[in-house]
Amino acid sequence: MPSLTASAIALAFIPSSGLATEVQVHVPDTGGAAGSAELLNRAARALCNILKSRNEHIVSVWVYPTNESDTVYVQYTSSDARSSINVEHFALVTMEGDRIARLRTLPSESAAR
Repeated sequence: MPSLTASAIALAFIPSSGLATEVQVHVPDTGGAAGSAELLNRAARALCNILKSRNEHIVSVWVYPTNESDTVYVQYTSSDARSSINVEHFALVTMEGDRIARLRTLPSESAAR
């Protein structure tokens, strides 16, 4: 079975709600991302599923490899349906198979103010 490439993940769409809307997942065009494509894809799908269960509207998702074989850095933007204000989030996601073993959210610049 051929492995996913970074460009394949960038074109993969992940359902973001029960509606027909979808989220496009972006990854950097680097050798590290290409080598971690399967991990990046699993992490993006798992995180989007969690956010969807919390009724967060996901605007965009970027997933970056780290030096750890089971951990990715994620930058995503969500919006509150009531106010339509976009909020940027940052997280380190450690995977165990297809599930998130640890999710560490990092403070965004707007939250630090």
